[in-house]
Amino acid sequence: IGVAAGRGPLDAWVGAAVEAGLRRALGEPAGGGPYVERVSENGVYLDAAAIAPSREAALRIAATAAAKARGVMTAYTTDELRDDHDHPDPIRRALAFALVAERAGEVQFVTRPYWVNGTIPASHGTPHAYDREVVGFAIGPRLPAGASLATPITPGFGTVLFAKMLSIPRPSAARERVPAGLLGLR
Repeated sequence: IGVAAGRGPLDAWVGAAVEAGLRRALGEPAGGGPYVERVSENGVYLDAAAIAPSREAALRIAATAAAKARGVMTAYTTDELRDDHDHPDPIRRALAFALVAERAGEVQFVTRPYWVNGTIPASHGTPHAYDREVVGFAIGPRLPAGASLATPITPGFGTVLFAKMLSIPRPSAARERVPAGLLGLR
């Protein structure tokens, strides 16, 4: 009802767009095989040997081509996303936090909002707000009834909140903090 949504074989569309873009720009790959090994989980895996002579250019071309595929909102090289945890764009920041660079393809793409890859009935794996934001509830000592936060929180916030409630140190790897005076905690 008024929402630009869709579904389809996005992996195939992205793979074809990237392969065509690389062939147009770089010519036939050495050895005659494809540039694209596979597309999976919104990642494009390229043949390392085929792109080796012009890796940086090939990655930029692949990301640009992926972003133009039907149902795709944007695409980034994996190198662009490494350590980009403080980026002001929440989509890009979510990709950076979800990235396991050693297992990821060379390009990461994001579907358009309300697009589903394939024939599955639904997905909860996009970095869009409707997939990454949920309501959180907390009950416990020193938490006043009916108190609420107007700012978004992460699952990690629960860890630091519970540590604060139990008067134990927050986990050393936690990035979240409980704001001073929040919910009556000090």
